[in-house]
Amino acid sequence: MREVQVRAAMRERLARITDIERIAARIDLNVAQPRELAALREALEQVQPLKRALPDQAHGGLLAALGKALNTPQAALSLLQQALEQGPLALLGDGPVIRGGFSAELDHLRDLRLNGQKWIADYEARERQATGIASLKVKFNYVLGYFIEVTRVNSGKVPAYYIKRQSTVNCERFTSEELNARELEVLGAEERERALERKLYEELRS
Repeated sequence: MREVQVRAAMRERLARITDIERIAARIDLNVAQPRELAALREALEQVQPLKRALPDQAHGGLLAALGKALNTPQAALSLLQQALEQGPLALLGDGPVIRGGFSAELDHLRDLRLNGQKWIADYEARERQATGIASLKVKFNYVLGYFIEVTRVNSGKVPAYYIKRQSTVNCERFTSEELNARELEVLGAEERERALERKLYEELRS
């Protein structure tokens, strides 16, 4: 009966262990993809449960000897657990690969990408309240980037810290140091995020 239980426990754990030698070879060639590192992480996570499933030394035998020899490369496993998303996509660039909290810089870029539009909306609301111009709008185009648009009838209410960008028939367009600073961060945040994530992934793989 004990042999049946040992065999069942071993099968459960061994089923989660992929071809580690193949993954190691692909890591050595610098071509291993995120899903392969995730598979390696899952395989390494099975070592201790597998070891506990095997007979102990009191029962002797080959399985007991193998169990005694099994050891988790804890540094590698800990790094994979800390750095790699729980369910990374197959290819780098298809989606998040590096886990949140691993890199403060990457988290910041993700926050800019995900919350940039919310910041713009909040900034617009703050400027409307600060200036008393209810029709004030923060817009974007590929020539000016982000800008503050005020109708000509309200141009007398424009605060001194606004920087003139452009005049049109019906409105005036401005920016501010705060909006400029945020624009530099927000625009291209996605590209910077991808570049940093690739760098971090390549360092992880190395």
